[in-house]
Amino acid sequence: MKIIMVCTANTCRSPMAEVLMRDALLSRKMTGYEVTSAGVFAMTGMPAMYEAIEVMDEYHLDLRYHRAKNFQDVYEPGSLVLCMTPAHLMDVKRMYPNADAHLLTEYALMNGSISDPFSLGVSSYRRAAADIHRAVNRIADRLQAQSAASKA
Repeated sequence: MKIIMVCTANTCRSPMAEVLMRDALLSRKMTGYEVTSAGVFAMTGMPAMYEAIEVMDEYHLDLRYHRAKNFQDVYEPGSLVLCMTPAHLMDVKRMYPNADAHLLTEYALMNGSISDPFSLGVSSYRRAAADIHRAVNRIADRLQAQSAASKA
């Protein structure tokens, strides 16, 4: 299953969500998932923001090699699309009305959305990362439970 994390420029939230989700699946020894990220208005090839790299270092995850991708370049029908805000979700649904797209927090059974930390300092990135981390772990648990139920 392909999981696509979506934000605006694919330089802050969605790259952090990508590596955090990949780590959550790996820690549960879950295979068969391809995790990527993209932006609805990404400038292809842009690196992750320095603050995102710094905060992911604190999680022992590396964003140094990340390069921004546009959502339309990575979307495939059947992908699970997890968006950071309702505006991203609307953009995805406008492009692909039948996409299996959700708000990250709602899919994780949490309230709110993931605020944009861009230009707000490293503490904002830490808050966003903590919210994303909590959400992706809940989602990994949910996927693990669904996988176990389908094998039973």
